[in-house]
Amino acid sequence: MWQPFIITTGMKDFDIEKVYSIYTQLDKNKRKEILRILCDKGMELKAIEAFTYRETPSCKHLFFHFKDNNIAIPYYQLTEEQLNEVQEILLKINEERL
Repeated sequence: MWQPFIITTGMKDFDIEKVYSIYTQLDKNKRKEILRILCDKGMELKAIEAFTYRETPSCKHLFFHFKDNNIAIPYYQLTEEQLNEVQEILLKINEERL
């Protein structure tokens, strides 16, 4: 079994398992709200794509589609600041849902 992939950033650990889980449980309107919030913070996104591999469903990924780029960027290629923004926003929205 795959171990959770955690990226240690300057502020906190980015936990892909937690972020992926929260994101995939959101409805379409909440996902649009997240895109709007991230755009307001300077991340010009047109979509976030949640992805798992059929062969290894425990391996989770998020791909970020920026407005000025046709290539999907995997979460681990974002800057520490961007990872922290994404995680903080998703954690905050998750807390509001509970």
